[in-house]
Amino acid sequence: MKAQEPEPNTKILFSLDTDKDDRLLIYTKMAYASFGIGGFLLFGASSEAIGVFGMLAKRSQVKGTIYESHFNWLIATYFYSIVGVIGSMVIGIGLACCGAFGDSRLMITFFVALGAVGAVAFAFWARIRVQKGYQLLLQGLPVS
Repeated sequence: MKAQEPEPNTKILFSLDTDKDDRLLIYTKMAYASFGIGGFLLFGASSEAIGVFGMLAKRSQVKGTIYESHFNWLIATYFYSIVGVIGSMVIGIGLACCGAFGDSRLMITFFVALGAVGAVAFAFWARIRVQKGYQLLLQGLPVS
């Protein structure tokens, strides 16, 4: 049986015949979207991790394109923010638990809160970087 040709007025909504740059652009937007979902959840590191591992897998395909700088930007943002968030919490809880500044509950609460504030600050810093990178992507520019 012969395949039917589409009618002349039929619109094609999606085609697999996109060129390499279009696919890389879509993939980069998906990576930014995974960071956006993680930002919406504030500490949604799992959705960001999916984006980062996907970018690490596709890194060789973006060599020499503007998307390489976006991949590097997002990967660095992810790892710096994870280190910053965990580091802030460890320092805050560590200072609270060591008792070096007294044994009062007020000091313990202060240092735990200080660690939480540092963690939130790193999370917002990451969101600003993601927003800046996405704006440059929409303009067709690499991240510098």
